[in-house]
Amino acid sequence: PVIKEAYKTKTIENGEEWINMLEDKNKSSHLYDEKQALRIYENIKKNHYKTLKSFNGEIRRAIAEIKE
Repeated sequence: PVIKEAYKTKTIENGEEWINMLEDKNKSSHLYDEKQALRIYENIKKNHYKTLKSFNGEIRRAIAEIKE
């Protein structure tokens, strides 16, 4: 619900990617399948990292604005 609300209020962009990250995180908690683990790893490299890095930049900009 937090991700959906954050997307609705435009706190985050690309809500579907955030849901995908959450699903991958949940799958990896008790993962014993190497193929699935590699698929999640590829998702992290190709998609999740970019999304988190972008969000980090947005948060840093917002904090800088507050400090001004």
